[in-house]
Amino acid sequence: MLRTIINHEFLARTIYPEASRSLYASLEGLLSWDFQYWLQRGSLEVEFGSVALAENFLGQARALAPDDPFVLTEWSYLLFSKAQEQPHAVAAPELAAQASDILEELIDRPGNNDPYPYHVLGSQGLRWARRGIDGRSEKERYLNKLLTIVQAGRNKFPRAADLEQLWKDLKKESLGLIVAANASTSPT
Repeated sequence: MLRTIINHEFLARTIYPEASRSLYASLEGLLSWDFQYWLQRGSLEVEFGSVALAENFLGQARALAPDDPFVLTEWSYLLFSKAQEQPHAVAAPELAAQASDILEELIDRPGNNDPYPYHVLGSQGLRWARRGIDGRSEKERYLNKLLTIVQAGRNKFPRAADLEQLWKDLKKESLGLIVAANASTSPT
């Protein structure tokens, strides 16, 4: 019941992010031992607030549960967010690569029964491709890799509608690159 009540999506939807922050702050003394508390508090910041705060809170969650797949997935989301904040910074490609590596490892873990790592890798990878990858051929390779991974997720989780939509978005982006390349090379 506690996990439901402190879930960042539930709180953001019902009492909005600012009130959620206040609630988390008031619960810190009671729940500072619980990695789920830090995970949810950090997740709220990744989606609706400060990347610096998210890194602090998710760092607490990682210290308490370093191998938890939910913590690792959200940490990857954070790494993508940091890369996308300053996509042309020297560290940005490495942050995106770290995020991708963690998510791919989670996807390949025996017993993985969650479509969310596929979704984070596909959606945040698509955002990264749009903002942080300048070269067309590099972007094509990355998008094709994401398409393959998301297709595997669609096969494994056929009822995950968000993966279906994500695959379509990735396919559209990939085809858009091909059309743009053909248009730029065709004689007028």
